[in-house]
Amino acid sequence: MVAMVDSGGDDVGVRSDREVVIVVRLGTTAGHESTERRRGYDSGAGVADTSEVRWFIAAELPNQVVQWFTAAGTKGRVHHRTDLYRVDGPPDRGVKLRHGETLELKLRTGEPTIVELGPGARGVREEWRRWSPAEERVESAEHGRWVEVSKTVIKRRFRTDGREEPLTVVTQAMAGTGCEVEVAGITTPAGPSWTFAFAAFGDDGARQVSLEVAARAVLGAVPSPLHLEGAVSCGYPEWLTRVCTGGEDSTPVQR
Repeated sequence: MVAMVDSGGDDVGVRSDREVVIVVRLGTTAGHESTERRRGYDSGAGVADTSEVRWFIAAELPNQVVQWFTAAGTKGRVHHRTDLYRVDGPPDRGVKLRHGETLELKLRTGEPTIVELGPGARGVREEWRRWSPAEERVESAEHGRWVEVSKTVIKRRFRTDGREEPLTVVTQAMAGTGCEVEVAGITTPAGPSWTFAFAAFGDDGARQVSLEVAARAVLGAVPSPLHLEGAVSCGYPEWLTRVCTGGEDSTPVQR
């Protein structure tokens, strides 16, 4: 069953020494999300390494994609949140305030590579390391250019043996080895878009296998090709630079 988590209502300012930079909408009724953050799901804890392939499509998230991905509402877990992303950095460095609360840093390690995950699914694989929280690693986090990104995220998780693991409040931390698959409707100052992504976690040597296993499990059930092309495949830092700053600081991977 798809588990819905609602967001609610307090306005919380992110302040510099001199002024309010932006206002974040934080939930007051999302009790499940608060519990998940305390247990390390949303805000995470420490350092995590992932292998990711992500696509962005400039359109509203189609209902037929949601119906397919959730098997008509019987699979996946849904949560809503608003994150703040810094967009004045390079595409291999991501800084964000998750839920407007937890400062996170992601650095891309190594060069991106082109992968084929299935028919109509050609993308860029990127290796990332995330620190959460990351206050000690990010200087002057309150300065710079930030954008607000609202998301409705649906996630599923597969273990390396192909078994799908139901996501609950207890199991959502990235423990062991496996791959999360995500569909999300997102809204930025540039308008609505949606994203589809694979994020393998665990040991370095097992992440490629986890990606392939999850791709077979999910893409093998696609009723019609998704047409996920390399030209629209990148991570959040590169994509947000393109859509929110005109791409001045972004050097796309040749796809």
